[in-house]
Amino acid sequence: MSSRENILREVLKNQPADTALPVIDISITTTHEEWIGALKIRLDILHVTVHEVGDYSAIKTILQQEAITQERTVTTIAELGDVSTYIDSIKEDAHSLEDVDLAIIPAHFGVAENGAMWVTDSLIQYWYCLSLRSNWQWL
Repeated sequence: MSSRENILREVLKNQPADTALPVIDISITTTHEEWIGALKIRLDILHVTVHEVGDYSAIKTILQQEAITQERTVTTIAELGDVSTYIDSIKEDAHSLEDVDLAIIPAHFGVAENGAMWVTDSLIQYWYCLSLRSNWQWL
């Protein structure tokens, strides 16, 4: 018998005993409003402002009111291309984004405990945008 087979046989012999899965009471649920409230509290600690919006026009209004006009802003959202530079319209290399002050990027979901956002390649074309930004807007 080879050493590989010996190792696999020993591993198979030394398996933990089966245990029942814990019973989780799903009748205790958290509402959407409670989740949003928890997220806002955690992000407020990090000095992050949360804006609840219903459509892209509301986002445009916020950006026009709060963004400093001399900042260079970019976005990966085509609908916001008239208030920010749409990254797909930048055909140069990623180094052309070195002076970006504000990046507006969608996220799949956020984590209330630390304000982390889940972003994948499908949402951002240039990962360089995620480094050294002074301001973030996650959607």
